[in-house]
Amino acid sequence: MRRVSLVRWVCSLQPTLTYILTSFALENTELQAQHRLLLDRLGDGKYGAQGNAIEDVICMPGTRVRILKRIDDAIRNRTIERVMWIHGMAGRGKSTIASTVAHNWKYRAACAIFHFRRGQPMLNRRMICALARQLGNSMVPEVKNAVLESLRENGDIADSRLTHQFTTLFVAPFTKLKNLPYPILIIVDALDECESVKDAVDFVKLIDRYSSSFPPGVKFLLTCRPEAPLLRTLEPRSWPTENLDSAPDVYNDLEQFIKQTCAQIREDHILPEAWPSSEDVRRLVTMSQGLFQWAHTAITYVGDGSPVNRMRAVDSLVLEVAFSKDSFLASVSTDGLVRLWDTETGTVWSERTTKHGYRPGSSPVAFSPDYNLLASSPVDKEIRIWNTQHQRVVGRPMTGHRDKICSLAFSPDGTMLASGSDDHTIRVWDTRTGRAIGEPLEGHWYSVKSLSFSPDGTVLASGSFDHTIRLWDTRTWRTMGKALISHNDVVLSVAWSPDGRLLASASADETVRLWDTQIGRRARDTLEGHTGWVYCVAFSPDGKLLASGADDMTIRLWNSQTGTAAVEPLRGHSEGVESIAFSPDGTTLVSSSWDLTVRLWDIQTSSELLTAHSDPIYSVAFSPCDKVLASGGDMNVQLWDTQTGRAQGEPMMGHSEPVECVMFSPDGKILASGSQDMMIRLWNTHTGSEAAEPLTGHENDVYCLAFSPDSAVLASGSWDGTIRLWDTRTWSAVGKPLVVPSNKDIDSITFSPDGIIVVAHINDGRSFAWDVQTFQECNLPSSPPRHEVAVYHGRRVILPYSRRILWLPSQYWGQCEEPPKITFFDGKLAIVVDHTLSILDISSL
Repeated sequence: MRRVSLVRWVCSLQPTLTYILTSFALENTELQAQHRLLLDRLGDGKYGAQGNAIEDVICMPGTRVRILKRIDDAIRNRTIERVMWIHGMAGRGKSTIASTVAHNWKYRAACAIFHFRRGQPMLNRRMICALARQLGNSMVPEVKNAVLESLRENGDIADSRLTHQFTTLFVAPFTKLKNLPYPILIIVDALDECESVKDAVDFVKLIDRYSSSFPPGVKFLLTCRPEAPLLRTLEPRSWPTENLDSAPDVYNDLEQFIKQTCAQIREDHILPEAWPSSEDVRRLVTMSQGLFQWAHTAITYVGDGSPVNRMRAVDSLVLEVAFSKDSFLASVSTDGLVRLWDTETGTVWSERTTKHGYRPGSSPVAFSPDYNLLASSPVDKEIRIWNTQHQRVVGRPMTGHRDKICSLAFSPDGTMLASGSDDHTIRVWDTRTGRAIGEPLEGHWYSVKSLSFSPDGTVLASGSFDHTIRLWDTRTWRTMGKALISHNDVVLSVAWSPDGRLLASASADETVRLWDTQIGRRARDTLEGHTGWVYCVAFSPDGKLLASGADDMTIRLWNSQTGTAAVEPLRGHSEGVESIAFSPDGTTLVSSSWDLTVRLWDIQTSSELLTAHSDPIYSVAFSPCDKVLASGGDMNVQLWDTQTGRAQGEPMMGHSEPVECVMFSPDGKILASGSQDMMIRLWNTHTGSEAAEPLTGHENDVYCLAFSPDSAVLASGSWDGTIRLWDTRTWSAVGKPLVVPSNKDIDSITFSPDGIIVVAHINDGRSFAWDVQTFQECNLPSSPPRHEVAVYHGRRVILPYSRRILWLPSQYWGQCEEPPKITFFDGKLAIVVDHTLSILDISSL
C-alpha cells in the first residue's frame, strides 16, 4: 500500500519536474545566447585558430619528442617562468610544434592559439580578441566566466588599442583567478609575421610587464623567426628558449617523419616493403638540411605521382640556369649534373657530372661569366670550383667559413669569387690561386643569402636573412654607406642593371624593390603583385625589363623605369620558380622550377616557347616514317617531332606507374605502351586517344613489346616470365601465355621477318623461340632477329651499327647499372641514359 502511495506521489510531481527542467533548459539556452552575443563583440574566433597547409599538421608520433616534453614540463611546472619561446628559420617546424602543443592541451587546459598570417593586416590586428574568444568558449568554467565578465563591462573592446585589449581581456580576468587547478595556455605562432613590428614588440613587452601578476598556471608560448626587433626584445628576458636552428635531434626527427609519410604512400600505392630504400630516406634527410617544410614539400611531390619514379626525380631539381654567349643554356641540378641544352629543340647536347662530392639539394652554385667554371659548396664550410669543359676540380678546396655556405657569385672578369655564409660573413677568393682576398667582410648580423657583383666589378651587393642589403667597395673591401633597409623579411636575391645604376632585390616579404646605388635609396615604389616568396630577379640585357620568379608559380616582368608591370604574369609552372635568366639578345627568358621543368619564354609575345622536362624517360621508339619519336616516362607517353625536337600534342595519360616500353605498329597508326602497372595501353597516334581497352593479364612489369611485320599480332614480354600474344583486330589474347623456362625476366622480344616465330631474349643472355601458330617452343632461327642493344666494355658503351662499331662518347656511358636503351632508324639514334633522352644524327657515319 505504501509502495502504491509513493508511486502516486512521484507521478504527481512529474508536471512540476518537467516544468523545472524545461525552465532550466530555456534559461540555459538563453544564457548560451547571451554568451554568444558577448563573444560576438570579439569577432570571428576561428580566425587564427587554424593555420594553412603545414600549420594545420601536428608532429608525427616519435618526432620532436624531447622538445615537446620540455614544453609540457614547463606548462605543468608552476614555479618557472610563465613565457616560453621557440625560434628558427622558415621551414624548421615552429608552426607544427605550436599546433601540436595546442592539440595536446586542448582538453587539459584553457587553451587558445593564434597563427599570424603575412599579408592580412586587418585580420592580424584581431589577435587578442581571437585568443580571448577561444578562452570565452573554454571548458574551464572559471576562465570562461572571467572573460565574459570583462566583456560585459567593455562593449567596444574590439576597436580598442593593443594595450587596452591586453589589460581588459587578459590581465583583468586572469588576476581574479586564484588557485586555478588547470593551466591557461596562450600560444602565438609566427609572431614575426605580424604586419606591425611595433605591435609584435609591444605584445612581448606587455607579457613581460604583467606576467608576474598572473596566477602561476598562466603560460605563454611564442614562436618566431630570429629577426632583429624580436630578438632584441626577447633575448634579454631570459625566458626558456628552444632554438630550432641548432636542435641536435632534428635529423633523427626528419628521418622518422620521412619514413612515416613514405609508409602511407607505400600503402596507398601498394608498393613493396623495401620502398623507399634506406639510401632514399638518407638522401631526403640530407637534402632537407633540417627543414621540415622542405621535407613535407618533397614527400608531397613524391606521393602525387608515381612514387618510385618521383623518388628518383627529386634528385633532378634544377638549382641554377644561365645562358651562354652563343645562346646555349646551361643548368646545374641537385643530381650534380651540368647540362647544356639546345634552346631550339629542348634537348640536352652535353651532360657532365660534378665528381667532387656534390651535396644534393643544399649546395649554392654559380657559373663563371664564360660558363667554363662552376663553383659550389659540396661540403659544409668548403667551396670547390669545377671546370665544366674538362670535367675536373680546379685547385684545392677553399676553406675559412665557420658555418654553412649559402651564396656564391663570380666577379665579371671571373678572377674573384664571393661567398656568403651562415656565419654572417662574406669572403672573397682569388679563383686562380684559391686563396682568400683580405679579411672576411662583416656587417650583416645573420646569414648572407645572396650576392652579386656590379657590371664593372667595383661593387659587391649582399642580401641577408637580416632583411638588409649592403654594398661593398671591391677596392677597399669596406662597406659603402649605410645598409639598404626596406624589406621586412629575408632578402633572397639581388641583381644589378646592366649600367650598374639600379639594384633589384627580391624578398620573402613577397615584394621586389629597386635601389638607386648612387644615393643609396629606393628608386621606385615597391613592386607588388606576387603572392609568395620572391626567389629570384634578373634584368634584361638592355636594362628595360626586370623579371622576378616566385613561390606563387609565376614570373612577372616589370618596366624598370616606372616599376609597373610590363605584361601579364607568365604562368605555366606548377611549383615555385627557383631561377631565371635572360638570353644574351634579350628575346628569351628561361626559368627553372620545383616542378622539375625548365621553360623558355618569348619576351615579345609573353608566350611559352618550350618546356624541357627533367622527369625520367624509360623507353623510346621511332615511328616507321622516322618523323615521330615516342617516349615513355612517369606514367605518361609523349610524341616528339624528330625534326624540331618539340613535343607533339599533350602527354597521353592513363598508366598508374612508369612506362617501361613503347612500340609503334608497322603502319604507324597504333602506339602500344607497357608499364609497371602490368597493363598494355593502345594509343591512336593521330588523335592521342586510347584506341582500345587496356590489355591485362600479366602479373609483373610489362617490359617489352613487338608487333608482327603485318601488324596482325602484338607480343608483350613481362618480368613475370611470360610472353602474351594479342590479336590487333579484336585486341583479345591469342592462345595461352608462352612461358620462359625458369620464369626468367624477359628483356626484349622480336618477330622473325615472316612473322611466324617470336623470339624472347632473357636477362641471363639466353634466347628462346616459339611458333606463333602452334604456340610450341621451336628451334632458334640461324640468326635470331633482335633489336640493336648496347654492350658494356669497361665503362664504355659499344653499339653495333651497320658494319661498323660505334663507340658512344663518355657522356652517354651513364652512372647507373641499368644499360642504356637505344633505338635508331634512318640515320637517327635515340638513346636513354640515366633516364635522360638524347637524339643523335649518325647518318654521316
